[in-house]
Amino acid sequence: MRRGFTIVEIVTAIGLLGILVGLGYAFSFSYLQTQQLRAAGDVVTSELRQAQTDAFTQKNDADHGVKIFTDHVVRFQGSSYASRTQAKDVQTDFSLTTTPSGLGEFVFTAGGLKPTTAGVATLTFQTHAIDITISPYGILTLTERTIGG
Repeated sequence: MRRGFTIVEIVTAIGLLGILVGLGYAFSFSYLQTQQLRAAGDVVTSELRQAQTDAFTQKNDADHGVKIFTDHVVRFQGSSYASRTQAKDVQTDFSLTTTPSGLGEFVFTAGGLKPTTAGVATLTFQTHAIDITISPYGILTLTERTIGG
């Protein structure tokens, strides 16, 4: 009576294990990137809410806004990013590089909650996108979607 496994059984088991590990890596890598995109959307939303709060409470008696870049977001003080007080900038980096589109800058006037321009900013990475919408009344919404098929 023989005990143990044959070489064919061992090679088959190792082959199946390799396939399962490969599939798991592919799915988890995609999941990780989607989570990083969601985190970038959350960072932008958080910075928008803070800029809105700073404007409403009239912090430093100034307007406050947010400018979105490919790998970071800047919360600034001033009526626009171009005319901001650079010493007051707060930069937060994303964990991946995105492709921003739509409105790239939002500004809130001192004493108010409404943006000077309402609209949508989109962060895209591969086949996923996060839409950050701010209404004319200052209401923020975050929507995730898949691009293509």
